[in-house]
Amino acid sequence: MDSEKILKHIAECCHVDKTVLEVYFHIFVEEMMQALKGGNDITIAGFGDFSILVPEDACERTPMGGCGTSKRREIRFVPSKEMEESLNRW
Repeated sequence: MDSEKILKHIAECCHVDKTVLEVYFHIFVEEMMQALKGGNDITIAGFGDFSILVPEDACERTPMGGCGTSKRREIRFVPSKEMEESLNRW
């Protein structure tokens, strides 16, 4: 299921204009991205945790042979206990 279908379903269930809901959703996603770029972890109760990982093999080599700054970061998602239990009940 993609974000379009999710937003359409929420708009229908909550009797909200879909275009307004799309604006809220994009603001939410942008705020999440800014928080992650700033090095902050995000916790959504009942859903899970988002954090940034810097893989050890992602460091940039310096001329002196050492490891300089890392260029690659990965988003890590850990589902909440409630979500895992809900998914495993099937």
